[in-house]
Amino acid sequence: MEAAGKIAIVTGAGSGIGKQAALALLHEGYSVVLAGRRRDRLETTALEGKSAGPQSSARPEQAALRADIIAQLLREPGYPD
Repeated sequence: MEAAGKIAIVTGAGSGIGKQAALALLHEGYSVVLAGRRRDRLETTALEGKSAGPQSSARPEQAALRADIIAQLLREPGYPD
């Protein structure tokens, strides 16, 4: 599957399986919304994902993915696929 232009939302992206999933998606070329409780850990994941290259980007969101956050993301161009 072509990942360019695709966007993923990963919960628990600050550690463990969520972090590894987010990094894998970034390395595949996805733009990834990183969701979790600890902003410092999300920012660390985003920094680690920068090595994936310019075609991918990470966006930390310190919050549970509640309906209001999903609605906000849906209103933004390109978020989510």
